[in-house]
Amino acid sequence: MDSGLPVSELRAAVNKKAEKGDLNWWAFSREYMAVRWRTAAAKTREGLADSLATVAIVMAGEGSRAPRPEDVRLAVRWAVVPSHAEEEPPTELRATARWLVEKSLPLSALLDSRVVRDVHYRLAFKLDDSPAAAETYKRRRRGFNTAMEYAIQEGYLEQNPLAGVKRPVTASSGVVDPRVLVNEIQGRQLLTAVSYVGSIHRNRGRRLVAFFACMLYSATRSAEAVGLTLPQCHLPETGWGMVTLKETRPVPGRKWTD
Repeated sequence: MDSGLPVSELRAAVNKKAEKGDLNWWAFSREYMAVRWRTAAAKTREGLADSLATVAIVMAGEGSRAPRPEDVRLAVRWAVVPSHAEEEPPTELRATARWLVEKSLPLSALLDSRVVRDVHYRLAFKLDDSPAAAETYKRRRRGFNTAMEYAIQEGYLEQNPLAGVKRPVTASSGVVDPRVLVNEIQGRQLLTAVSYVGSIHRNRGRRLVAFFACMLYSATRSAEAVGLTLPQCHLPETGWGMVTLKETRPVPGRKWTD
């Protein structure tokens, strides 16, 4: 009556869940990333790891010796890389990893409304409790949603616990603090300074000048500036030019690539 599914399917789902057991968040995160790793791009892998590590802060369990949130994030981000499956954690993360192996909450804890609220809070806020950027929240939640799709597919859960939960909309004043902006003089000084980086034969300094100048004068993101080529630029002798962006080249860390 509740789900509309045939009784035979419900029984099969219950039996499947009973066979698999109720994994804790640490074990589930490693299993899920091992499945996704082969087909996911490096940047996607990094984003998924960030989502799993963020939720792990809530799912870490409680106790007088519970690890710090910062250490939980680092430990989970290390552990979900499949190549680390048979390795011992780094010395500084060993105690945290041991705690998470033993104390992480099971997936069934996500049926508790209090836990779900805490998970949603962690996805939307940074460690210092300041609001995360809108894109950061969307990326984290997207990663969590895909993990929940896997959990449902494998019979660990029956539905996404965050389904229907929305981030509160906060009004923005729109006021920009001039103390955090680079003014025109500082911008020119920056471009001059980076021109001295590296040897003249490798042209690293000149590439950095072009890189930062694109961000300073045409407001490109860093990944857009890296992907920019000369044919995409209309550069007249006088007056305003035009830049046509065709691709971005985000660069993840080496551990997320093959």
